[in-house]
Amino acid sequence: MADVWGKFILKIGVNAVILLLARHFFSGFILTDTIRALLFGSIIFALLSTILTPLLKLLFLPVIWITLGAFNIAIAMFLLWIADLLLPQLTILNFSTLFWLGIIFGIVNSFL
Repeated sequence: MADVWGKFILKIGVNAVILLLARHFFSGFILTDTIRALLFGSIIFALLSTILTPLLKLLFLPVIWITLGAFNIAIAMFLLWIADLLLPQLTILNFSTLFWLGIIFGIVNSFL
């Protein structure tokens, strides 16, 4: 049980670092009220990726196989879009930013 919580805390920390870096490197990514938004954003995305990612991967397994795993980027983009809807402090302005952040979050969270 402690391993599950430790992994979840690690996921929150890594997501917080990615959100902080995204705020500085992507002009289409806006994170206001930094500390609280960073904490809530990383917790929300960690919860979404922990709960929804396995379900979405199971649901879209044939598509993931056909695209040789590239559809995982679309799943990460969908999770970012949901986080954008749930958090008013987080705003993703354009599809390009959503795409690149989806790639980054998808790759990093696949290792966690």
